[in-house]
Amino acid sequence: MKRFSGALVVLVPILLTLVAGCTQGVVKDESMSKGTSEANSSDQKAMRGVALQTNGSDNGSSDMTKRMLADAAKIPRAIVKTGKGEVVIVFKASSIFSGRDKIHTRGKAALNEVANYLKKYPTEAVRIRCYSDNAGKVEMQKALTDMRARKVKDYLVYLQNVSADRIVTKGLGSVEPIADNGTVSGRALNRRIEIGIAISQ
Repeated sequence: MKRFSGALVVLVPILLTLVAGCTQGVVKDESMSKGTSEANSSDQKAMRGVALQTNGSDNGSSDMTKRMLADAAKIPRAIVKTGKGEVVIVFKASSIFSGRDKIHTRGKAALNEVANYLKKYPTEAVRIRCYSDNAGKVEMQKALTDMRARKVKDYLVYLQNVSADRIVTKGLGSVEPIADNGTVSGRALNRRIEIGIAISQ
């Protein structure tokens, strides 16, 4: 009995230390998760604000426009706006690509949703436009955005069976910035992919 009591005296402080360590780990993980979530939310709010500022001509309140906007709004990690006769689905480049032109897992999931959307409106023309920030040579940024636009089209056509005939692509480099290239957050917003879907009148 004395031996058992002695063992408890030794084990109890160790167990208390382990429990405290686990609790701190959970709190730290929850804090990191919250921080990541808030950062993503902040990026989405910034992009949404830019989208509202840069909306093109008003396409009226037709049923088709409303329906297309409502459906596009369901696509994850995308910001939706109206442009000149089109609904525009906007992604930050980092939401689709890792490195220069590799589409990552989350990017594939987002493009799968875009493909489903395009199949719902199978007769509408699609314009894929890619943009960069102003860091680096103009020619290099133009080439990069050309390549990324083609990558997005290839994924939609060859892996999601969207008709190639309805899609045109254009890499625009650093033209038409929507945020300040003088800041890190601004450059991140300028590196973007816009997928414009024509609105049938």
